[in-house]
Amino acid sequence: MNKESKLFTVIFTFVSTFAFVLILSIINFATTARIKRNEELFKIRAILNAFGFEYKSDQEAFKIFNEKVSTQKIRDVVVYKATVNGEEYLAFIFTGSGLWGTIQGVIAFDSNIEKVVGIDFISHSETPGLGGRIEEKWFKDQFKGKKIPDGGFVLRIGGSGDYDPDSGRFDAITGATSTSKAVEKIVNEAILTFKKVVGGERR
Repeated sequence: MNKESKLFTVIFTFVSTFAFVLILSIINFATTARIKRNEELFKIRAILNAFGFEYKSDQEAFKIFNEKVSTQKIRDVVVYKATVNGEEYLAFIFTGSGLWGTIQGVIAFDSNIEKVVGIDFISHSETPGLGGRIEEKWFKDQFKGKKIPDGGFVLRIGGSGDYDPDSGRFDAITGATSTSKAVEKIVNEAILTFKKVVGGERR
C-alpha cells in the first residue's frame, strides 16, 4: 500500500487511535481495580483494628476478616460481628463531618452496646500534624473498653489522654480542638444510631 495514499493515512490513524485508547483502557482498569482493592483493605483493617484483631500483613488481614468476621444487614445498616477471646462484638461504619471534610471510621461495641471495644478511622481530610492525629494510637486507645455514658462522651481540653473506662471522657488533640469536637459529635451520633438499629431489631 502506498504510504502516501489517503487510505493508508486513514487506516494508520485508526489503528494508532485504537491502540492508544486500548492502552489507556487497560491502564484505567488496572488503576481502578487497585484503588478499589486499597479502599477495601483500608476498611477491612479498620474493622479488624476496632475489634482488636492483630495481623502482620495485608494478606493476613484479608484472611482473618474472611474467616472471623460475619455481616448482617439490619435496616439498611451493615453490622459486622466477630468473636474475640470468647466475647461477641458488634461493629459498624460511621460517617460524619470533620473540620475539612468527611470522616469515616469504624466503632465496635460489646454485644449489649454498653461499652466501646475500639475505634479506628478509614478516611478523613483533616490537617496532617493537627486534626490528622486522630489516627494516632494514643487518641484512639482512649475509647477502648470505655463504658458508654447516658449523655454521650464528653470532650476534655488540655489532657494527654483519658484511659479511665468509667470517665465518660476523652481528651482533645492539642491544636485541633475543632476536629476533636467533630469526633465527639460523630462518635456520639454513631452510638445513638447503632443503639436504635440493633436495639430495635432485638425488641
